Amino acid sequence: MDCLTLLAHETGERIVVEKHFGEIPIIRCRPSEINQLFMSVLKNSVQAIPKTGRIELQTSVRDGSIRIDIIDTGVGIAEDRLKDLFVPRFSRDNSRVKLGLGLITSHSIVHRHGGSISIESTEGKGTHVSVTLPEKAIGNVQPT
Repeated sequence: MDCLTLLAHETGERIVVEKHFGEIPIIRCRPSEINQLFMSVLKNSVQAIPKTGRIELQTSVRDGSIRIDIIDTGVGIAEDRLKDLFVPRFSRDNSRVKLGLGLITSHSIVHRHGGSISIESTEGKGTHVSVTLPEKAIGNVQPT
């Protein structure tokens, strides 16, 4: 399923999604995990844009790796929180307490596929998430 289609009800007309897709090869992976990864990152981007904004998606091949960049114009992440993004933490949502595992799960998925994920952000300006996956056969992932 297309993550953007699933999030369309949340983006509506308030968020412009720009796609800059380069030609990338087919890779061996677990598609459901890769979809979960991008759904989590894209949902974070959508939730970080309170009113109107933009999400830019870019794909490219560099140095034998496939790179996917997701850049948003959301509220950004405070510098002191960047170092702990991949650590489990509790948050409060109205009267509920919840455990945030989206980025931790994303980090795990990327590493299981032999790749890396990095996040740069400036508070008040937005966030840039880069996912890099190897172009060749991937680590211990079996074809599904």
